[in-house]
Amino acid sequence: MVASYLELADRMMGEQPHEQFDHDADLGLRVRGETLADLFENAARGMIELMMDPAAVRPERTVELRATGDDDEMLLVAWLSEVLFAFEVDHFTPAEVKMLQAGDGTARGRLCGEAFDGARHEAHSAVKAVTYHNLEIRRGAGGFEVDIIFDV
Repeated sequence: MVASYLELADRMMGEQPHEQFDHDADLGLRVRGETLADLFENAARGMIELMMDPAAVRPERTVELRATGDDDEMLLVAWLSEVLFAFEVDHFTPAEVKMLQAGDGTARGRLCGEAFDGARHEAHSAVKAVTYHNLEIRRGAGGFEVDIIFDV
């Protein structure tokens, strides 16, 4: 079962699992997660929320995505790029994200959603790419944190 966004937020001891921050002409997102899988899941949710409102999306179909990377930072960019590809190229609008694996060079997860419907799905920011700008996954006592810059 896919954990709801609010359940994840509660699990993070009152902290939101992601928050937007200003960065020049791009968009930034600070993401937190208790585990690396939580971090990747929350990063995908945050990026989706930058692009559109997932509350308007019906969970009609599930798509499984896979990405690989030489280290965790490269893996995160590859994973988010796969989510972005599903949205931009395949016109798949995700409502939910569930990570199955994150780490050891592989990220696998499921997106649940539907085909984009311009009448119901209001687009927000047009994310063009996930960047490596100052990308460093930090591990602390409460889990993991990363700042991600998106080219818009």
